[in-house]
Amino acid sequence: MVKLVRKQEEGSSVRLEFEELVSVCPLRGDKDRTDFQLDYVPGESDTRIDLEKLQKYLASLERTMKKEEGILMEVIPMRILEYCIEDCVNRGRNRYAAPKKMEIRSSSRSLEPETGKDWGIKANVEFDRDVVQV
Repeated sequence: MVKLVRKQEEGSSVRLEFEELVSVCPLRGDKDRTDFQLDYVPGESDTRIDLEKLQKYLASLERTMKKEEGILMEVIPMRILEYCIEDCVNRGRNRYAAPKKMEIRSSSRSLEPETGKDWGIKANVEFDRDVVQV
């Protein structure tokens, strides 16, 4: 089961490290174990990612991946980023609650070495807001 193993704050940056997200590849049916690191800078309203809610979301995502057809590993980091952005905006009640920057790096290992492969993914989002008159 996925778990938070480290939280580090340095200046305005936050780093969250998770281990043991288990998923099933929808293409081959192989199981993978993924460790990932989420770095972010809170938005202007300083809304932080709610760790308890994020861990519940990750556990539900993991259960979904095990029961259903699975989710492509290329999509999982994007779903995590999307969840974090929506959570901050909904709790902060404005778009300035979204993190200024977010980056997720994952490292995955096949739990089925005879057929699987190991790989990594890096995805990032940066919000640059300009007020324009329309």
